[in-house]
Amino acid sequence: MSASAFGPFDRPQFGEWLARPDEYDALVWWCFDRAPRSMVHMHELAAWARGHRKMLVFAEGIGGGRLVFDFRNPMDPMSELMMLMLAFAAQVESQSTRDQVSGAPTAMRTMQLRWAGDAIPYGYMSMPSRRLPSGSTKTACCPCATTKPCARTGRLAA
Repeated sequence: MSASAFGPFDRPQFGEWLARPDEYDALVWWCFDRAPRSMVHMHELAAWARGHRKMLVFAEGIGGGRLVFDFRNPMDPMSELMMLMLAFAAQVESQSTRDQVSGAPTAMRTMQLRWAGDAIPYGYMSMPSRRLPSGSTKTACCPCATTKPCARTGRLAA
């Protein structure tokens, strides 16, 4: 399940662990990006950790180093502050990725001779582009789509 879309208590396998806090002292993730990627969800997790006096550990945090957030001392707010700052960065990254993924087809539709669909329509063919990045193609009218059968498909233009 997406760490961006669902809160920690709404994720089935993770929620099961959160429901049994007496069985462990720390929650450990491999990477920071596996944790909740929303400030609201991270705040919920930090409040839970503070309430149950748990440690949250990321084996590979930002920059590859280990991150340890110790909520065993309820008088020390630094762990929560640092988690929320990193959650803000994760939330911005998640939104940026979402925008890039959803914006690519829209941008391709505005490019001249770019075909963003799956099958190229009859009468057009894919050809290498000199202006676009290596391996990119553009669509162009198939020269044989007028009166003679297409060499590629054997069909006549409609």
